[in-house]
Amino acid sequence: MELVYYFDKELGESPVNKYLSQYLKKERDLPKIKKRKEKLLADIDAKIRYVFGNGGKVDGRISFPMRKYKYFKIKHRKNEELVIRICYFCHNNKLVLLSAFEKPDNYDKESEERAIRKELDIADNYRTNFISNPKLYEEYK
Repeated sequence: MELVYYFDKELGESPVNKYLSQYLKKERDLPKIKKRKEKLLADIDAKIRYVFGNGGKVDGRISFPMRKYKYFKIKHRKNEELVIRICYFCHNNKLVLLSAFEKPDNYDKESEERAIRKELDIADNYRTNFISNPKLYEEYK
């Protein structure tokens, strides 16, 4: 099995790679912020690699099924209020990272619900695009 990012032609890049790049160290970051970003990226990478090593199977601790969708999610707590979701699925011996976004841990507003549904629908479109063109990917690094 191969671990890859879905590559969106319209964006000209991978949505997951784009999301994760915000946590790369920047020269003007204070040392404490750099360490926090490094730890967050390392923890997310460890979860992705764990799921990959597990063949993409859902384990109920790190990876979970998505109701009403044909892909799965990896959850990572960013802070007390936000959870990072990375959507993925397996196809043709590839574990494909589709999209990544943040969602509030607790929410009751319809606007939040709509925003989350929109992100999930986008991931679903990426899945469909990948199935119809399995060359839309780049290597996971």
